[in-house]
Amino acid sequence: MKGDDVLDTVCIFKKDGLCAKSFKFLAVSKMDPSMLDIDGGIGLAPDDLANGPSFIATLQDQTIISEKKFGLIIGPKNQSDIKSTITIGGYDETMFKDESKVINWYPIVNQARWEIALQDLKMGNKSIYTSSKKRGAVLDSFFPYIAISPSDFVAF
Repeated sequence: MKGDDVLDTVCIFKKDGLCAKSFKFLAVSKMDPSMLDIDGGIGLAPDDLANGPSFIATLQDQTIISEKKFGLIIGPKNQSDIKSTITIGGYDETMFKDESKVINWYPIVNQARWEIALQDLKMGNKSIYTSSKKRGAVLDSFFPYIAISPSDFVAF
C-alpha cells in the first residue's frame, strides 16, 4: 500500500460526533490488487512515536471522548444474541451483566501494535507448540491473513 500522509477532519460514526480535527492519516494512492479497495487508513493502533497519536488519543485530546479506550466485541457467526460491535471511548458494560458471556483482557506486548503474548497454538485439540519462549500474536482486522514466523510455520 502506498500513499501520502495528510491532515484532515476524520469522522467515524458521524451521527455520534466522533470526528478528529487535523488528524494525520494515510491517503492511499496505490495498493496491491488482492487487498480490499480503500481510500485511506486511520486504524485504531496504539500511539506510535513514528506515526503520532492514535485516532483514539486524538479524540481524547480534543475532548470528544473522555477515555482513551475502545471496546471490540466479535460475535460468533450465526448467533444472533451477540452482535459484532465497536465502542469508541470505552466498552459495552452490558457484556458484564450476563455471566455466561466471557470478557477477556489481554495486555499488549508491543507498544506499536496490538500484539498479545501467545502461549500455545492448537489445531483441534492438538498443540502445535508450547514454549516458555515469548511469542506474539498480532490482532489486526484489516488483513484477512494469519502471519507466523518461519520457525513457527515449520512447527505448524
